Amino acid sequence: MLYCLQTEGKAMTNYTSEKVSDEYISINACGRQHLFAKRRGSYRPYGRKDYHLLYIAEGRCFVTINGETTEAPKGSVIVYLPGQPQEYSFFPEDCPISYYIHFTGSECEHLMRDTGLYEKNIYYIGKSHTLEVLFDTLIGEYKQKLKFGTHRMNGILLEIISVIGRKNAYMLSGSSDTNKRFENVCEYIHNNFSKNLTLEELATKCNLSESRFSHLFTELFGKSPKQYIMNVRMENAKELLLDSDMSILEIGSAVGFDDQNYFSRIFKKHCGMSPNEFRNEY
Repeated sequence: MLYCLQTEGKAMTNYTSEKVSDEYISINACGRQHLFAKRRGSYRPYGRKDYHLLYIAEGRCFVTINGETTEAPKGSVIVYLPGQPQEYSFFPEDCPISYYIHFTGSECEHLMRDTGLYEKNIYYIGKSHTLEVLFDTLIGEYKQKLKFGTHRMNGILLEIISVIGRKNAYMLSGSSDTNKRFENVCEYIHNNFSKNLTLEELATKCNLSESRFSHLFTELFGKSPKQYIMNVRMENAKELLLDSDMSILEIGSAVGFDDQNYFSRIFKKHCGMSPNEFRNEY
């Protein structure tokens, strides 16, 4: 399947800018995406020839890696290396805004390794005004095509990657144990979202008080533990609505709701339509 993204006011479908360059570093394409229609995203089972970097400025993105779907909230960076399968989705109710860059070059692998952005696909660095200004400047230069613009674009790209690498290192420095505990809590939530998870239970796993845990969790992931759990439940409900023939009652039960009417009310509040409407719409 191929999703279509609304990019700079034009619908992009089969157009591809991917190419490989022997230059030190070279930008194939960049842009800002603002979704306002139906569910959109990309599905590239064989990836691209170049590097692909996404920054989630607003809303969230759902990234599927090895069959497992993970939520990347605003402030997340998604990195795809050449040849890596790409599958991600945006939903209009989240009002997502993202920036992207496709780039190539002989030194890209060394650059990504050196900045710590080579070993996984998703990095949470927090929302950054500095980064958004850099992206907007890069996009402006890319569209204007002024003299020596290529050199300036390459310089901005290096700065963007450096800023992301520095912010990622900052998130990890001095608090790697804490971050690992929060990663484990998120994994626990994704594996047990149908259960009655309590704040006390989750805070205990991080050896923190409930108030401190809630504060740090919200700071790291951009939403409270309760909101995060509800989002996980709703996204799993969406997947079941789209990919199974289970009844609404069965789906509600599978994601932690014993009362079908309550599940339907929460789903409509979260998604803007009832479960049946969502299933028929998509």
